[in-house]
Amino acid sequence: MERSKIRRIFRKILRIVLKVVAVFAVLTLLLFGWAWYLNRPPHYSITPPAVPAINALTFLQRASDARRYGDELREIRPDWYKGKLHRSQQPQALNVLLEENRTSLQLIREGMEHQYVIPLDPQSSWDKNNACSSRAYSAVYDCRKLSEINALYRFQTADSRSAANALVDLIQFNTRTGFGRYYHLNGYYQLEAISNRLSVTEANAVVARLEQIASTRPSFADSLRLEKPYTLYNIVSGLSLEKSDVEVEGIDRWKTNRWFFAIPMITPSPLEDRSQLVNQFYNWTVPNAKVPGITDRYLTKCIRVAEKPFSSHTAYPSPPHDIVNWSCFSWDELDTDHLQWLMWQFHHDGVMLSLALHGYRREHGQYPVELEKLVTEKWIRKLPADPFTQHDTFLYRTERKTFTLYSRGPDGKDDHGKPITNQLTPSRRRTAEEAVSLKYMVHVDSNGDILYGINKRVETHTMRL
Repeated sequence: MERSKIRRIFRKILRIVLKVVAVFAVLTLLLFGWAWYLNRPPHYSITPPAVPAINALTFLQRASDARRYGDELREIRPDWYKGKLHRSQQPQALNVLLEENRTSLQLIREGMEHQYVIPLDPQSSWDKNNACSSRAYSAVYDCRKLSEINALYRFQTADSRSAANALVDLIQFNTRTGFGRYYHLNGYYQLEAISNRLSVTEANAVVARLEQIASTRPSFADSLRLEKPYTLYNIVSGLSLEKSDVEVEGIDRWKTNRWFFAIPMITPSPLEDRSQLVNQFYNWTVPNAKVPGITDRYLTKCIRVAEKPFSSHTAYPSPPHDIVNWSCFSWDELDTDHLQWLMWQFHHDGVMLSLALHGYRREHGQYPVELEKLVTEKWIRKLPADPFTQHDTFLYRTERKTFTLYSRGPDGKDDHGKPITNQLTPSRRRTAEEAVSLKYMVHVDSNGDILYGINKRVETHTMRL
């Protein structure tokens, strides 16, 4: 009796163990099957941008290779706010450095006459901000630094004509190489500062160059279209087993399995209003193969919104969750990016019109009654459109010795030259200049007009009043 009882107990225990093992085996197979399903590499075709046979990047790489005294150039820090060049050491005079780099500066000018496109290079690591190969990014950075040093040095020491040409060269460089949504305002205020020193002929030539640059300037929607294939390429490269060494901010190497891809477990979510639970659910339920398609549809929606006038107040779609958001990088706050892009266009066209107005006054003794006079007097070929409405022109009024040039602003309404102003919280840490800058800072939902020379600053993602 006791033996049979022991056998029965043993059989029960054995059945339970076998059931547990079977359940564990099934769960393990399901888990590994689900992991395989999640980590399938995407079979997603990307159409890379067409790269011309003669590309501006080729000239920039040659200019970077031809630089002399590269270490000393890196030690020079242009201060555009104060209009000065800071140097930690003085082994060579600046005019000697620039004279030694005359060949590089000439190659940069020649390169700006061609289209600027960075080819997709699967063999290179990619820079987060410029989405290009490290060698290409290094060449662009070196050439931009050399152009800034040359422009600021000419602004300080040279005659007005040489200074204006160097500043316009820098503006053309930044406009042409402002890949995606990245741009620079360096040079505009310095060009405005020397406007009174330019003769009528010199001012006319500078205005013609600025107008030519504006005619080839992409819109914000065009810039997103240009950036889209590079963003998708980053995603496909990061999710493919054979291309798992793409560098991403916050991660040394972009892993392909979900264990390492569940970023919010370690790093806070880039979108503060999204719960980590939702992000984790997304990370563990959406397979890699579907991520590029999800991102493609999201980016396409963003481009459609960017095609509409900013004053229409069409909201950009909410971005996907973190698995895609880390790939899209800064595609999650396009309203602020769009505003900054339009303010850059406003500054460019404002400087062009301001130089034309100063030249007109020097030629005729007074400012024109209306902007159309600049066209009839052949100072410019066509009046630039208001960047915020896309179909109206700049608004303008003049008094005896001054003029007011303004845009309708984000609300798209003419407030008759009333500038956008903000109520500031008291702070002892602000200087008088900072207080003025913040007072007239432009926000996405600001009401009022944007006045040239007054509303200079734009809200950034982390800025608070």
